[in-house]
Amino acid sequence: MTFAARHFMRTVAIAVVGLLLVGPDAATLAFSPIATYLSPSWPQVSSVSIRCGNLPLHAKRKKESMAQKRARRNSKQRREVETAPSRGDVTTLFKQEDSQKQVAEREKASADAAEVTSKAQQLLDRQKESISFLSLIREAVERLDAEQLSLSLREKGYFVVDKFLSDESLLNNLQKESLILYEDGNVTQLDTSETALGFSGEFITALKGGENQYQSAPRSVEWVVGMTKHMPSKLEELDSSNCMAFLRTYDRDARSAARKLFFGEDKQEENDRSAQDEPTCSPFGIEASDKDDMRYLTLRYYLVSNDWDPAAGALRFEITGETIQAKSDRLVIYKSKETMVQKDAWFLGQNDQARGNCIELHLIQKKEE
Repeated sequence: MTFAARHFMRTVAIAVVGLLLVGPDAATLAFSPIATYLSPSWPQVSSVSIRCGNLPLHAKRKKESMAQKRARRNSKQRREVETAPSRGDVTTLFKQEDSQKQVAEREKASADAAEVTSKAQQLLDRQKESISFLSLIREAVERLDAEQLSLSLREKGYFVVDKFLSDESLLNNLQKESLILYEDGNVTQLDTSETALGFSGEFITALKGGENQYQSAPRSVEWVVGMTKHMPSKLEELDSSNCMAFLRTYDRDARSAARKLFFGEDKQEENDRSAQDEPTCSPFGIEASDKDDMRYLTLRYYLVSNDWDPAAGALRFEITGETIQAKSDRLVIYKSKETMVQKDAWFLGQNDQARGNCIELHLIQKKEE
C-alpha cells in the first residue's frame, strides 16, 4: 500500500472516530478531494482537524479575561459554600460533642458521689455498731452488784457472772473474730507456760488494739476497752486507762501435730502413754507474783461453743476447792495478787472439742497520788 493510500485510510478513521464521539452536528471533517490522495504529490495533501463545537480538540484553552476569572472563582466559591455544612450544623455538632462530654462528666461525678456516700454509710454503720456494743458493755457492767462483787472478792477472792452479755449474735461475732486473730501468725504464739513441751495446744494472742487489729476484730478490742473503762465504777482502786489483754485459743489439731512431731508417726503407743501421764492442770498459783507487777484484777470471759465440754479449760480455786467450768458467756473475776487458782487443760473432756477461746483481761491498780 502506497503512502498516499495509508494516509487516506488514517484520515477516514479519524473522521469516523470524531463522528462517534461528538456527533455529526458537532464535528466537521475537512480534507482535500479524494483525487488529491490518489496523487503521489504529498505536499498537496491538506491537514485534518476534528472540532468539538467551536473548539478544536488539539487547541489550547482560550485566555480568560479578569472578569471571567473572577466569575469562575465566584462560581467555585459558591459551590464550596453550598456543599459545606451550615453554621447551624457545625453548632449542632459542637453542642452534641459538648453534651456527650458533659454527660460523661456528670456520670463520673455521680459515680464518685455514690462511692463517697457508700463509704460514708459504711463508716456510719460501723460507728453505730461500735457505739451499740460499747453501750452493751457499759450496761452489762452496770448490772453487776457492786456490794456482792466486793464481798465475794474479799471473802473468796473470785466472782462469777453467767450470761454476761446475753446476746447470742454478739457472742458468735466474738467467736469469729477470735478465729481471725488466732490465724494471724504475726501476733499468735504457742503458750508453753502451763504444761511441758507445749503439748497443751494453747495459743495466746495479745490484744493491743491499733488500726490493723481493730479492722480484723473490732468487737474484741471494744470488749477490752469497754471493760477497762467501766469496771472502775464498781471497784474504785482500778485504773480506767491501763490494762493487759490476751486471747487464749485451744487448737486440738495443733496439739496433735505437736505430739506427732515430737514422738514420731510410728510411736503411737508411746504417744498415747505420754498423753495419759501428761499433767492435766497447772499447779495452784497467783497471776501476779512479782511485787512490781501492777495487775490487780483478772477477768476470764469464755467464748466456747454451747456444746463445749465444761471439763475443758475450767478454773479451780484453792480457798474453796470450787471448780468453775468453761461455759459460753461466762465471766470469771478474781484477784491477780491474792487468789490461788489452778487452770485445767483445754484438752480434757470426752469430746475433746476442736477449738475453744477465752479473753483474758488484766486490770491495773490505780497509782497512789
